[in-house]
Amino acid sequence: MSEPERPLHIPAAVVAALRLAWEEGRQAGREPCGYLVGEEGGEGTVVHDAPSGANVHPEPARAFALDPMEHLGVRRLARARGLRVLGCWHGHLRGTPRPSRADLEGLGPLGPGLMLIAGPGGDDPPRLRAWRRVGHPAPTSATNEVPIVVR
Repeated sequence: MSEPERPLHIPAAVVAALRLAWEEGRQAGREPCGYLVGEEGGEGTVVHDAPSGANVHPEPARAFALDPMEHLGVRRLARARGLRVLGCWHGHLRGTPRPSRADLEGLGPLGPGLMLIAGPGGDDPPRLRAWRRVGHPAPTSATNEVPIVVR
């Protein structure tokens, strides 16, 4: 049996920005997406920022893909701040905020292990859920849900 996932700590201002990005994506008919920038700490994973990225997927209403060159730029900016890219975030326009087969395929074999998904449902739409990929290769990877703590 594996150990329980340590929590993902996210500032309330970042949660508000993610919800706004999801609503804008929903209205535009495109899955919004971006990066989780932060650090691993004694209390769990701490997100400091969640910048938006360009969804370059050929069918952005159905799935997301981040631009590899943009990703490298975000990694450089994070390192300059003493942080790192922990994973990615994106929004589901329909369905639940659970990783889909397309999500896992899009991560590729070396993609980020941490994914935050915004999706319909919950009392305060969108509902946010976090997942950590375990096992490889994608898309056969399993995911563990990561508890979210808003601060």
